[in-house]
Order: sequence, then structure tokens, then C-alpha cells
Amino acid sequence: NLMKLFSKIISYLLHPVFIPLIATGCYFFYTQEYYQKTFMKFTFLQVSIMTLFLPICLFLMLKSFKVLNSTLMINDLNERKIPFFFNLLLLGILLFRIWEFSSHSELKIFFLGYFFSYLILFLGVFLKQKISVHTVALTGTLPFTIATSIAYSQVLVWQTSALFLLIGLLITARLYSKAHTNLEVVLGLIVGILPQILARHFQIY
Repeated sequence: NLMKLFSKIISYLLHPVFIPLIATGCYFFYTQEYYQKTFMKFTFLQVSIMTLFLPICLFLMLKSFKVLNSTLMINDLNERKIPFFFNLLLLGILLFRIWEFSSHSELKIFFLGYFFSYLILFLGVFLKQKISVHTVALTGTLPFTIATSIAYSQVLVWQTSALFLLIGLLITARLYSKAHTNLEVVLGLIVGILPQILARHFQIY
């Protein structure tokens, strides 16, 4: 089935574990004239380690100890507790220790909003409410892209439009594969966007 294959490809390409790194790369691509190359490479490496390599290592370790039975998607609600907690811990270390004295850039605000999104996801597990993490991760980049466009006077109309399209495709894929219900996707939209907006509106951190 072509649609089933398409849904699987989209779900893996836009997996939450890749989104922070993609967002960081796009941010530095559009703002590279404001940063030194060494700083951008070092920050990209930090994000790679804390949001991609360590979470994947944890997933493989939990799989080897048979703590997780799910695939990389981790659809089982109870099995999400440890990965969510570990992601929260790593994001907290990145924000409040590694980047403690860094400048208040749009990238840092994005990761703060992302941190609070994951906090809501973690609490949601204990409330027995499943939320689409795919939707949370990707939609969280929408306010980030718009804010970057405004802050650095960049015209990112096509990029923002493409992001809307990707969000639509991802939601379609997740619903088609029956990985989530309509409610779980809607909650994903809210949990992805709202913390980003609030972090910018109140200039948190």
C-alpha cells in the first residue's frame, strides 16, 4: 500500500528525535552572519549529543534490557515514561547548565519552549493522556521560524509555508497509520505551539 509506505517514511523522517537538530541547523543557516563558525559548530555538536545521540543510546539500552518493546515510535503510553524523563533531563542540562551563560537568542527560547512541551508530555503520561509527540515537535518549530524571521529581518515566507505543508502531511500520516486519534493530534498542536508562544510573549528566561 503506497499510502501506508508514505505514512511510515514521513513518520521516520520527521521523528521527534531529529527535529531539534534540524531546527538548530536551519536557524544557523539563516543567521550565520551573526555568529562565528566555531560557535555554530560547537552548538550544533552540543544539540546533536543531547537531543539525538544520547536519546538513541538510551532507547537501544532500554530495548536490550527489554524495558521497551515498542519500535522507535514508542506508541505504548506507559513505555514513554523513562524516555520522556530522560529527554527532560537532557534538555534541562543543555538549557540550565551548558547554556547557562549564553546569550538569549531565539534558539535558546525555542529549546526552553521545547523543554516545557516535554514537561507537559511527561505529565500527560501520568494523567493517562496520550499526545502526539511528532506533532508537538514539528509544530513547535513554527513559532520559532516566524520569530527568527522577525528578529533577524529574514524573509522566510516560503520556508514557513513549507513547514505548514509538512505539518499537514505529518498529521495525515499519523492519523492514517492509526498511531493517534484526532484528539491526540489536536493536543499535540496545542502542546507544541503554546509553550513556544508563551516563552516569547513573556520573554521567559
